[in-house]
Amino acid sequence: MLGRKEFSGSRQKILPRLAYFLKRIKELTEREGVEHTARKVMREAVDRINPPWHCMFWMPMSGYVEAPIDERVSLRVFCEFDGSLDEAMFEKGLGASEMSVLASRLRNGCQLCVLLKGQVLAGTLFFVFGRNHRFQHLILTEQDVVILDARIVPRFRGQGLYSLFLNLSLNTLKEKGIERVFVQTSEHNEPSLRALRRVGFRYLMRYKTCLGMYRYDVSPL
Repeated sequence: MLGRKEFSGSRQKILPRLAYFLKRIKELTEREGVEHTARKVMREAVDRINPPWHCMFWMPMSGYVEAPIDERVSLRVFCEFDGSLDEAMFEKGLGASEMSVLASRLRNGCQLCVLLKGQVLAGTLFFVFGRNHRFQHLILTEQDVVILDARIVPRFRGQGLYSLFLNLSLNTLKEKGIERVFVQTSEHNEPSLRALRRVGFRYLMRYKTCLGMYRYDVSPL
């Protein structure tokens, strides 16, 4: 049995996580409706019990073909958490609970790409550079980049914007000496899988996490 001190320490760790989780649910319900939120929470609960495979893709920048400009949308790039960032827009589009994550990643050398439709936030993604972070599900070199948490805001899904967003974001890497780009998505995310193949990403491997351990579907020699 837990002693009083151990119980108190466990409670101090659990309560902030519970508060964050409840805040996320409240924000999701207000932004996306009860039905969508219930499906998402159920999906997350099932995934915790039976973690899904995450499919890893990669693409050499030498083989990337720039896509034509689409006047429906525009792209903004942020490398710092400063006054140029419209925090109100991000809170409305992503929720206030995401702001600390966004700020932390920018402070740690990530690049934030923002898709705008008019003046409205339609999507976000992060580039994690290997020169700053050597491990992100796989070992990275200084010329590697991983795409992290790419998303399209729910109200703009189903419009073919994800592949367009990827293309616009990849264009920003051409002058940075990047040689390879990696990205992963859940095996359940069919729209994302289709968009990645459409842009030119190649399947590499699958992995899943269970109790903090990584399990890959391939073994090293």
